[in-house]
Amino acid sequence: MCVMDSDGLSTLVKTGPAFCFLMANDTVVEQPLRLENFTATITRHAVSFIERQTSARPFFFFMSYFHVHTPLFTNRHNRGRSRGGKFGDNIEELDDSVGELMAAIDAGGFRERTLVFMTSDNGPYQEEGWENSGRTNIYDSAGHRIGRLRGGKGQLFEGGVRMPGAVVWPGVVAAGSTVDTFVSTMDIMPTVRLSTSTCLCYVPQYIHVST
Repeated sequence: MCVMDSDGLSTLVKTGPAFCFLMANDTVVEQPLRLENFTATITRHAVSFIERQTSARPFFFFMSYFHVHTPLFTNRHNRGRSRGGKFGDNIEELDDSVGELMAAIDAGGFRERTLVFMTSDNGPYQEEGWENSGRTNIYDSAGHRIGRLRGGKGQLFEGGVRMPGAVVWPGVVAAGSTVDTFVSTMDIMPTVRLSTSTCLCYVPQYIHVST
């Protein structure tokens, strides 16, 4: 229902204005939702939060993106920048936002004692079609595509539950290291609670293995 019209507003579908809006706590701040600006809006909010923090106390921040869920949307200045179509443009815009958050962490002097955990919650919603649903391709070490994971969102096949994840935790997790242990997003909060360091955790939704 939130698919955009040509002006970037979520009004293309008749029920969009009623169902697609932006809230801050319990206040509606934008209706209808200008979907094309959503990523920039929540990025500014996150950066502002980080900038208000001090070294005196730990903090926690959960960042939940719309990218790369359907309907796919991108700010008009970012459309067509990727060779991966609409999905690729979404990834590019998401990457820009993550870069802004990491820059804010650096600017605040928090990098050396901050845990950053980035992951997804499920595989692609396959009913939306290849162009919109994301990728579950598998490549060999030379970069050749050798197949796809079976299944997607709502299924227990590997394509539905095997998600990419990245952790940055200086002094705890070695840079460039890889781990093949099974984990669950349910492990995030217990891990954070055991940490005595400053913590920023953001968990983008629906980041699939992508070309």
